[in-house]
Amino acid sequence: MALLIDQQWNWRQNQALARRLHTAKLRGNACVEEVDYRARRGLDKSVIRALAQESAWVRNHEHVFILGPTGVGKSFLACALAQKACRDGYSALYMRTAALFRDLAIARADGSLRLLLAKLSRIDVLVIDDWAMAPLTETERRDFWEICEDRYPWKQPGTELEHEQGPDENQKQFLIDLGREVAGRAFNGTDPVMPILMTETSGHGTGKSVMGAWIADWILSTRPDSIGTVTAGTFTQLESRTWAAIQHWTKLCLTGHWFHIQARGVYHKLRPKTWKIVAQTCKEENAQAFAGQHARTSSSWYLFDEASLIPDKVWTVAQGGLTDGQPMFFAWGQCERNTGRFYEINFGNKEHRWNHRTVDSRQSRFTNKALIAQDLTEYGAESDYVRVRRRPWLPRQKYIQWVCTWRNFSSSGMRTTRTTLPTTV
Repeated sequence: MALLIDQQWNWRQNQALARRLHTAKLRGNACVEEVDYRARRGLDKSVIRALAQESAWVRNHEHVFILGPTGVGKSFLACALAQKACRDGYSALYMRTAALFRDLAIARADGSLRLLLAKLSRIDVLVIDDWAMAPLTETERRDFWEICEDRYPWKQPGTELEHEQGPDENQKQFLIDLGREVAGRAFNGTDPVMPILMTETSGHGTGKSVMGAWIADWILSTRPDSIGTVTAGTFTQLESRTWAAIQHWTKLCLTGHWFHIQARGVYHKLRPKTWKIVAQTCKEENAQAFAGQHARTSSSWYLFDEASLIPDKVWTVAQGGLTDGQPMFFAWGQCERNTGRFYEINFGNKEHRWNHRTVDSRQSRFTNKALIAQDLTEYGAESDYVRVRRRPWLPRQKYIQWVCTWRNFSSSGMRTTRTTLPTTV
């Protein structure tokens, strides 16, 4: 009986493996045992063996990029790793980039796009060959974005994202434009390229802090030895919103287990000194804390939240970290004054250097539209409060001023006086 059960189990396992390999459509008969390490092509035997060990990289939701000139065996190695994943019980699919986008275009035309995207989202290992051989069209970028987005557990029962729908249209467009900026520079890992400079003025509640966390996790996950500094216009904003969002989303990230997530930094477990993000206050006397940040073979980057309140001296010092590698600088918030560096990059003499946009709170999926309508009625569409906090636009005055109401009670009833208080000094 034991022999019969063992034979039946082996037969079923072999049948399941045969189905996975047939569905994967891998090129040739590649397998990790036949990888040739004698040729001088930069292969690290220990790395390949670690990847092949029970295909732990698949279980840990890690990604593998294989780069090299034509003819060195990139496709063979990718298919070998996918074949080993099939042997370890995971599903796989090999596709050339041109074929993938052709199938997506056909599915878009015949109305089956969602079915194809759902099919791709269920595959454990998706091998995309001949990637970035030519610039992607706008439609191809958006389709590939959908494929990547579906690999996160949005709306899946039992997860923290069960009730989340994913990025809204404004966030999607920002991230797509960021991808376009990266592709346009074609960083080769050695020669420095022009910095990616992206800014956004927007009303309250449009998801800027969350988007900053996604960008932080994207850089951490795809750029080894990248170094980032995050700050915000006030300590409260930095601690309770900007940095709290990065901590929260890094824990949710598929690569979150690579890092130590601490109160003032996120550090790679093996290379904490060279692969990290740190939170830094933006006091003017603290400006030199932003100096000396370099990542010659990776990305040195900065994220400024509520950037209008950050002193110009901090901006000036941070620019020194944009001189090598593939540097990036992200800045957003409400333009609370019509002077300063944040004003200059969005509306002034440095506007031409930056990729910038404005997002009206009324156009965001996350905002309370009834409250915004009430504000428009109460304050007026041209008031500084609505112009900066909702629309967004520049204040009419040099600094935003608030109207504070003090209620004094007396025997004759309630008396209201209004006192104007500046928000900045």
